[in-house]
Amino acid sequence: MTDFDVIVIGGGLAGLGTAYRIAGNLDVLVIERGKTPGSKNVTGGRIYLKSLRKYAPEIAENMPYQRKIVKERFSFLTENEGVTVEYMGESNSATVIRAELDSWLAERVEEKGGIVASGVRVDDVQVEEEAVRIVAGNDEITSEVAVISDGVQSPAGKRAGLREDFKPEELAVGVKEVIRLDEDEINTRFGLGSGEGLANLFAGYPSDYLQGGGFLYTNKESVSIGVVVNLKALALSDVELEQLIERFKNHPLISSVIEGGRSEEYSAHLIPEGGFDAIPGLYRDRILLTGDSAGLCLNTGITVRGMDFALISGIIAGDVILKCMERKDFSANSLSLYENLLSGSVLNEMRKFRKARYFLENRRLYENYPRCSTEIMRKIFDVDREHLITEIRSVLGEYGGTLSAILDLLKGGRVL
Repeated sequence: MTDFDVIVIGGGLAGLGTAYRIAGNLDVLVIERGKTPGSKNVTGGRIYLKSLRKYAPEIAENMPYQRKIVKERFSFLTENEGVTVEYMGESNSATVIRAELDSWLAERVEEKGGIVASGVRVDDVQVEEEAVRIVAGNDEITSEVAVISDGVQSPAGKRAGLREDFKPEELAVGVKEVIRLDEDEINTRFGLGSGEGLANLFAGYPSDYLQGGGFLYTNKESVSIGVVVNLKALALSDVELEQLIERFKNHPLISSVIEGGRSEEYSAHLIPEGGFDAIPGLYRDRILLTGDSAGLCLNTGITVRGMDFALISGIIAGDVILKCMERKDFSANSLSLYENLLSGSVLNEMRKFRKARYFLENRRLYENYPRCSTEIMRKIFDVDREHLITEIRSVLGEYGGTLSAILDLLKGGRVL
């Protein structure tokens, strides 16, 4: 007889999603390495709600949001200039503070009868014929099945034989900072109403024209900003990640909207961006892999989805475990239902955009187009426009020509 029906390794959104689904029906233990769920996270983003409402409507409707996004901006930046496109409307996403969101979800798990044990590091995962044995220091605990949700590096996933390290080109490294500002000041600076939010993505200067970019999201009483760069591209450059965010904060478009703010949190972490082709094994006898541990993150250049994928994969893992528990079968063949169900949601989305990763390796997206767009706009708004068309043609030629731009546009349209 095992100590628990299910042990979940990792108290992030994926792991807590699984525990939330099965708590009250099965004995579930969540093991979290941090002091509390969410304590290792500094949010720099938002969660997409449309697909989440299908799988966990009660979570989607009741989770503690900061602001619902009503303004989307995309900006090309050079050292001192910028060109921004803005859309205003309903985007079905919201900003969240992860420490707040994860703690809220952990409380819901415990209300349903689950156990969340924080400050515990898992040292080994041993899959035996009749159970999974989890080693944590001098303690050993067993379960019928284990769900591994311990993040992008996933030491537990590697010990269970489902994972190897992602390649540098399949990872991005991000540095994030949360800056405190008064709620009314945020509304005024960004032209927002009460509860309304803005999401702004940046390309070009923020990542030193390397593959990557910057972001800014408005929370209720703070602004999350940061820079994300492909790990391989960063390693081949001579720039430091810490330098990038400081330069980004000092750019005229950014410094003016965070002026007077107080830095509250600062952190860096890895992000899986290998896409569909980098997804490892998702299951084996008595083990399921979810969230970032499984590389379930999608970057299309315009949208970056990870939190909703994590929750959905955790919810689906919980559904599969409930079915397998009914027939007392936790073999790989039985747990393969997990991948089948994921194929109708998360994996389907990642498959549709599987070529996005390779398209986003195009250096012109980060260097040529930001420089070209700012130079053209500068000339358009110059009062001396006698030779405007000739000058625009010259700028286009300098940065690759019209044909290259058209081909990139067509390719991007097919891929994204």
